Amino acid sequence: MPGRLPEGIYEHLIDSLLEQQLGDLSKDAFESSRQSLEKTEAPISLTRFLGQLLPTVLRAVGEGEENKTAAQVAVINEILASLARHPKLSWLRDRRIIPPGEVLTAIVARTGSWPSAPSLGTIRPSTPLNEHALFTGAHQEPSLESELRKEIASADRIDFLVSFIKWSGLRLILEALQAFCASGRPLRVMTTAYLGATDLRAVTTLAGLPGAEILVSYDGERTRLHAKAYLFHRNSGCHTAIIGSANLSRPAITSGLEWNVRLSARESPDLFGKVAAMFESYLNSPRFARFRPGLDEETLRTALLLSRTASGRPGEGSFSFDIRPYPYQQEILDRLQAARDLHGRFRNLLVAATGTGKTIMAAFDYARQRKLHPDRSHRLLFVAHRQEILAQSLACFRGVLRDADFGQLLVGSSEAASVDHLFVSIQKFNARALWDRIPSDFYDMVIVDEFHHGVAPSYRALLEHFRPRILLGLTATPERHDGLDITEFFEGRITQELRLPEAIEQRILCPFHYFGVTDSVDLRTVPWVRGRYEPAALEQAVLANAPRLRLMIEAIQRYLAEPEAVTGLAFCVSVAHAQGVARALTEAGLPSLAITARTPEDERARAVDDLRHRRLRFLCSVDVFNEGVDLPAVDTVLFLRPTESLTVFLQQLGRGLRLAERKECLTVLDFVGNAHREFQFAPRFRALLGREHQPLDREIEGGFPHMLPGCSIHLERGAQESILENIRAAVRVRRQALIREIQTFTATAGQPLTFEAFLAHRFLQPVDLYDRGWSWFRLLAAAGLHQPFHEEGEEAIIKGMKDLCRKDSLFYFETLLHFLEGLETAGQAPLTEAEQLVLVMFASTLCHGEPAALGIHDAETLRRFLKTNPVMTREFVQLLRFLRETLAAPSKPNGLDFPCPLEVHCSYFQRDIFAALGVNTMSRHPYGREGVKHVPDRRLDLFLITLEKSEGQFSPSTMYQDYAINETLFHWQSQSTTAIDSPTARRYIEHDRTGHQILLFVRLQKKIRGETQPYLFLGKAHYVSHSGSRPVSFIWRLEERIPPGLLPEVVAVPMAN
Repeated sequence: MPGRLPEGIYEHLIDSLLEQQLGDLSKDAFESSRQSLEKTEAPISLTRFLGQLLPTVLRAVGEGEENKTAAQVAVINEILASLARHPKLSWLRDRRIIPPGEVLTAIVARTGSWPSAPSLGTIRPSTPLNEHALFTGAHQEPSLESELRKEIASADRIDFLVSFIKWSGLRLILEALQAFCASGRPLRVMTTAYLGATDLRAVTTLAGLPGAEILVSYDGERTRLHAKAYLFHRNSGCHTAIIGSANLSRPAITSGLEWNVRLSARESPDLFGKVAAMFESYLNSPRFARFRPGLDEETLRTALLLSRTASGRPGEGSFSFDIRPYPYQQEILDRLQAARDLHGRFRNLLVAATGTGKTIMAAFDYARQRKLHPDRSHRLLFVAHRQEILAQSLACFRGVLRDADFGQLLVGSSEAASVDHLFVSIQKFNARALWDRIPSDFYDMVIVDEFHHGVAPSYRALLEHFRPRILLGLTATPERHDGLDITEFFEGRITQELRLPEAIEQRILCPFHYFGVTDSVDLRTVPWVRGRYEPAALEQAVLANAPRLRLMIEAIQRYLAEPEAVTGLAFCVSVAHAQGVARALTEAGLPSLAITARTPEDERARAVDDLRHRRLRFLCSVDVFNEGVDLPAVDTVLFLRPTESLTVFLQQLGRGLRLAERKECLTVLDFVGNAHREFQFAPRFRALLGREHQPLDREIEGGFPHMLPGCSIHLERGAQESILENIRAAVRVRRQALIREIQTFTATAGQPLTFEAFLAHRFLQPVDLYDRGWSWFRLLAAAGLHQPFHEEGEEAIIKGMKDLCRKDSLFYFETLLHFLEGLETAGQAPLTEAEQLVLVMFASTLCHGEPAALGIHDAETLRRFLKTNPVMTREFVQLLRFLRETLAAPSKPNGLDFPCPLEVHCSYFQRDIFAALGVNTMSRHPYGREGVKHVPDRRLDLFLITLEKSEGQFSPSTMYQDYAINETLFHWQSQSTTAIDSPTARRYIEHDRTGHQILLFVRLQKKIRGETQPYLFLGKAHYVSHSGSRPVSFIWRLEERIPPGLLPEVVAVPMAN
C-alpha cells in the first residue's frame, strides 16, 4: 500500500507495514477505527492475509530461477515444515508437496463407466475446478450450454434449483442427463408452477429418468422462487455450482443476456456450503412435493393453468387434495392446544387475516380433539352468516377428516337430517329456535365464524344457551366501530393471533415499505393522561401547525411513484383534523373525504365504494374503520397521528396489507416528530422487524439490515433522531421516575396497582426490571407502598429472577412453585429425583453455577437461605406465577431412560443443563465452556451449539456449519480436530448400536445486548449420515419435530416453509 492511505472503509488485518502507514496519518486531519480480531473469524482472516501475500512471495522467489516452479514448491514445503513443528500439527509432515510439482487431474477405474484417463478431457469443464468464473455469454468464453454438459458428465451427484424448466432448454442437455442417470448417479431437480412457465413435458421427461427425483411447488402464488442454481457434487471434493440468472430454457443457456457465476468449492468452501445447505432446506420443505410420474401430471397441469390465467390464490372451496396445515397454521394450532392444556382455557378466540385459512385451522383443531379424546361424542356446531361460507367450511372439514359424509348443512333450502355435526346459518338457527330443541351441553365444540358479529343480538341467544367443552371464535377483525368488546366471551383475551411477520413471510399479507417522515409538530409538552396524549391538547398542537399539511403533500409526491393513482387511508387526530387533511389532499389534486364513527352508515358505505372504484384517492378517518370495510386495493397508509396503542397501530397498518392484483407493496408514511417521553416507539418497530437480531437502536442505525422479505424501513434523518432518542430514553428508565409512576399509577392508569398491570401499562417485561438490578418489592418500598426491608440474598435472588425470565419449562416452574410455597409447611411429600435436580438447577441459578458461595449445599440449606429472604422469595413466587400464566407453547417429555427434568423445546442455560443431567451438584460444579460434552456414566453426548459463531457482524464463513435442514433434520459439524477414524467420531456414528444417546441444544447467538443466551433443547437425535474429516459433518434426525414457532430460532438458512 504505497503512499498515503485513502479515506474509506477497510477490513485489513493490521501488520507492521499498515501500522506504520497509520502512524504517518495526520492525527489532526484523520481518525481511524479498529476492532479486535473476532476469535471465530481469526482462522479465515489470517488465512486470507497469508493467501494475499503468497502469490507475490512466490513470484519473487521464482524470479530469475531456471526452474521457477521447483523454487516455489521448496518455499511452500519450508512453510509446511515450520508449521509441522507445532505439537498439534505433526500431521502436516504428510502434506509435503512432491517436487517438482504435479497436479492430480483424475482417477479412473480400468473397468468402469467413466472414459479412460486420456479421454477425460472431453468431459472435463473448460473452467478450472479450483477457480471461480463468470459466464456472460461473451464470444471468448465457453458457452453455458457446453459447460453444463461437461459439468453433468463429470459429476457424481447433481442438484438443480430453477424457477421453471422449458423443453427447449432441457433437450439441449437431455442426452448428458440420460447418460448420467443411466450410470446410477443421483439427480435431484426442484422447480415451480410460478407464472405457469414450466413445460409439463420437461417435468415428465426428467421424472422418467432412472433414479431422478423431481420436486415441484404447485403454489404459484406463495412460492415465488427466483433462484437459479446448478450444483455438481464430486466425490473428489471438487464441487462446483453455477448460480445466476439462467433458468433451464434455450435462450437462457445459449443466447440470452445472462450473468452466471461458476462457484468453486475448493476456492470458497463456506460459500458452497451455504448453497448446498439452502438446497437441502428447500428440498425438505413442505412447500415442495415429489412429482410422481403417472400420478401427478394432472395436478401440475392444473397448477400451471391457474398460474398462467392469474386466477388468484387457491381458496377454501375445493378440497379434493390432501390438506396439510402450513407451518404457521400448525404453530397456531399448537398454541391453541397449549392454552387448554397449560391454562385450562377452553373458550378460545383466534384472530387472523382474511385468506390465512382460519377454517382449515378450525378443522384441524377439531380433528385433533377427536384424536386426543376418542371416547367423546365430538358433536360439532359450526355457525356462520352466509351460505357460501358454510358450504366451503363443510367441504374443508370433510377434506381434513377424509370423510365425504361428515356433517350436514342447515341453510337456505338445505335441511339437516341430523344435528350431530351441524353447519348452520345464524339466521336459520334463530328462525328454528334451535335453543329450544337442543340441550345446552349437547355439543362438544362450537365454532363461530366471523365472531366480530358475536356480540350482536342475533348471536347472543346461541352463545348464552350452549355450554360446549370448547368454544372457538374465528375473526379477522376483533375491533368494532360501536366499541363493543367481543373478548367478553373469551375471558377477556385473544387466545392466538397470527403475527405480522409470519403473515408477510407466508405471502398472506403483502410486504410494506415504511417511511418515517420528519414531522414539524413537537409533542413533548402535550399532556399525557392514562396512557395516551390528552385528545384536546393533541388536536390543538396538530391544528396549530399549518406547514404540516404542505409537508404531507410533499412527502406523498416524494415517495409515491404515481400519486394520482393512489388508493389510500389517512389516520387523523380528530374530526376537524380529518376534514382539514381531506381538504388539503383534494386541493392538491387527490380527491379525498373525511369519515368518522359519526358519519351516517349510508354515507360511509358510499365513501368506501368511491375509494374502491377510484373516484376518491384517500379516506381520512379518526377511528379504526368498522369491521365491514374490505379494501384490498389500499396501497398507501398515512399515519398523521401518534398511535399510542400497538394493537391499534397494527390494526390500522393491516388495513393496507391485504393482497390485491397488481399491488406490489403497501407504502406507509408515518409522520414522526419529537414525542412525549411516555410514548413508546420500540414496540412498533419490534413488531415490524419480527425476530430480534441485535439491539433495536443498532438495527435502526444500521439501516434495518434484517427486514422481512420484500419489506423495508427508511427513516428520514430527523425522524431517526427522534426515534433513537425515544428508544434510548426508554432503555435508560430512571429508578426515581419509575417510583413516581408506581406512586401515581392507580390515578393515572385508572386501575389497581399490580405487578402485571404496571408492566403492561409501561410496555415492560419482568426482565426489564431485573436486568437493572431492581426488584418489584424494592421499588414498592421506595414508593412507600411496602414496608422497608433488608435481605442479604436480595442481589442473588434478583440475578436468579433475571435468568428465570429466559426460561419456559412448565415442569421447572411448577416444581419450584410447589417447593417455595411449601417452605413453611412441615411434612412435605418427598421430592422425586427429577424434582431434586430442579432444586440443583435453581441453586445454580441463584449464584451462577456455584451454590456453595451462598452456603447452599443441599435442599435443607437452600430452604434456610430462602427463609432468611422472605420478601425476595415472595417475589420469586410472584414471578413464577406470572411466567407460568404467560406460557404459550407446549413442551415435550425428554424420552431419556433416567430421571431428568429437562423438557424438549424449552430453554436452559449451560449450568442448568449440567445440573439437570447430574454433571453438576450443589457442591460440585466442574462444567466447562466446551460446545461438546461426553457424560460416560449416563452414556450421553451433549452438543451445545451456537449457530452464529461470530459475535460481531454477519459472518458467511461460520454461519453454515450448524443449521436445521428442516423440522426433523439437523446438520452439525464436529470440532476441527475430530478425524473420521477417531474414537469420538465412531462413538457418534455407532451411538444407536452401542446405546449412547445424543442430545442437541441450540441457540442462535451467544449473547444479545451483552446478555448470555440460553440454549433451546431439541431433544434426542439419531445418526443419519456423515462426510469429511477434521472436521466431520453429521446429519442428525430429531426424535421430536421442531415446532414452526421455534424453527426460525435454530435455522441459519432461510427455509421455504
